[in-house]
Amino acid sequence: MFGAIKIAMVMTVIATAGMGYLYVQKLQSDLQTARENVAKMEVAVQISEDSIATLQADVVRNAELSATLQRELQKSERTGMNFVLHYKNTT
Repeated sequence: MFGAIKIAMVMTVIATAGMGYLYVQKLQSDLQTARENVAKMEVAVQISEDSIATLQADVVRNAELSATLQRELQKSERTGMNFVLHYKNTT
């Protein structure tokens, strides 16, 4: 009777140890997957930050170009007005 209880207890301990081993293996696998995902996310974050920096630089450059174009347009309009006034005065 006690022999059967000892065998059952040993089997329970072995089964518990086996389940614990499998659980730890699963945790290690999950941890490795998480590490790989973190590495991918770090790359994605860097790409996003680089894209944001490029977009911000583009905004500044576009503002500069817009200001230049506006000045050139105003200059052209003044030149056109002077031409019209000059033409009216000569006729």
